[in-house]
Amino acid sequence: MCRQRSSPDPVVPPTSPSSMHLPCLTHRMKTSLYQVVVIANDFQIPFHDERALSLFKLFLRRERPDWLILNGDFQDFWEISSYDLTPRSGQEFKREIETGQKILRSFRRSLPRARITWIEGNHEFRMRKYLIQNARELYGLPGVSVPDIFDLKRLKIEYAACHELATKFTDNFIRVGDLCSTWVGAGRGYRFPEA
Repeated sequence: MCRQRSSPDPVVPPTSPSSMHLPCLTHRMKTSLYQVVVIANDFQIPFHDERALSLFKLFLRRERPDWLILNGDFQDFWEISSYDLTPRSGQEFKREIETGQKILRSFRRSLPRARITWIEGNHEFRMRKYLIQNARELYGLPGVSVPDIFDLKRLKIEYAACHELATKFTDNFIRVGDLCSTWVGAGRGYRFPEA
């Protein structure tokens, strides 16, 4: 049963629930033929909104989707961006990664049996671009990729990297079906393996 938030009697009664109140959603039976898929993008950690993230985690715990798709730009990778002109200490980058790891672990705890896929966006691509431009010898080595840094194998999170030869990435788009394309109207796509 959903509880309405109690508040002092307003002069004008509210016509809609508070923006911080999640509406009651009917839960599907787990024997349903359908899967619930949640697609979320542009967290841009560490510049994310903590209140929005808390609501999103609450939503995940309540709705228990079968599949969570992190559709690009989960991390910001600001310190290795070509746009950053400030000196880099590495400490902020380390904190950014630790924050992302913590959030991914919380997603896995909330969804222990769900399929989770992280699609590389242009912000995640900054890692590969940085290595290619500044440390080619390290590119492709174990431990210096997004999946390795975030320990995705242990968390059982799939990582869908953008095409290796692409030089420019925009937001990823998901359509009804099983394809993810990096450009609207382009013939490029990623086909997810069967679950």
